[in-house]
Amino acid sequence: MQQQNLYQALNQGLILERYTCIKRNIEKNKVLIAKWGGLQKVVSLLSGKHVIVCGAGKSLDEATKVLRKYQHRNDLVIIAADMAYKPLVVNGINPHFTISCEAMPVPYYAFLPTSSCHLLAFSGVNSNTPGTWKGKISFYNWMLYDEPFNILWKMAGEHLGYVATASIVTTQAISLSLGCPIASLSIVGNDLAFKHSYYAGNTVVSERFLMEYNRCNTANTQDYAMIQKKKMYIVKRRESIYYTDHQFLAARQWLEDLFSQITVPVYDCSVPGCAENKVIKIAINKVMNKLYPEKKPKKKRQS
Repeated sequence: MQQQNLYQALNQGLILERYTCIKRNIEKNKVLIAKWGGLQKVVSLLSGKHVIVCGAGKSLDEATKVLRKYQHRNDLVIIAADMAYKPLVVNGINPHFTISCEAMPVPYYAFLPTSSCHLLAFSGVNSNTPGTWKGKISFYNWMLYDEPFNILWKMAGEHLGYVATASIVTTQAISLSLGCPIASLSIVGNDLAFKHSYYAGNTVVSERFLMEYNRCNTANTQDYAMIQKKKMYIVKRRESIYYTDHQFLAARQWLEDLFSQITVPVYDCSVPGCAENKVIKIAINKVMNKLYPEKKPKKKRQS
């Protein structure tokens, strides 16, 4: 499938499905947009930092122990996709930022602490998200300028700043980060394909599977059914085979195009994530060892 046709199909579907909802949310968010403003202040907060963008793919589970160890480094910033926020918090990690563009009422942050986290909110995000947020907020618009979207951005305020969408929220976090003069970018849990599990543990989806558990419909059965439904394309990585859908495929192609045009080091710790010739494929613990090498103890001189 041609990339441009894929992107256009996704945007057209967005227009048909979400336009009215997004417009209603912008109208409800106007008071908070006026209070908090856009992305101007975020640039200085990310400048010169090593940024880690966390998606909610299954590989996030294995990365939490490493992120918990290094999260308090002064030059490190963790940005969580909305779906990834709870898995991180449950595992003792407090993201510095979280990003959400969900126009529908999904409880990504329900009953979780938010006062110390900075919310990066799409102007058309469901109003419950910024309305109940305890910490700082910065709003942004999507980088879609054709009608009818340009009308929406005028409603929200064109001064907020624009972020490329590329079909999923993780790509928006990556786009926003690379729009700032950051030192490096690491990507965790942005698997963009699936095999045995779709999401990391403790996400709203995996927890819903557990709540709906019964003898004939286990959590694993529901996860398997979702995977089967979304098997649209095959992704081969060396000897391993994964599956993906049109949304993840579009996001991966868009990211790989983006990464081929930048000079900032991009460490992709996701499985399978982007192609190996577009990023530095490496485990998150090795990234941290590279950025923060531990000092070896000096040997004592023999007298």
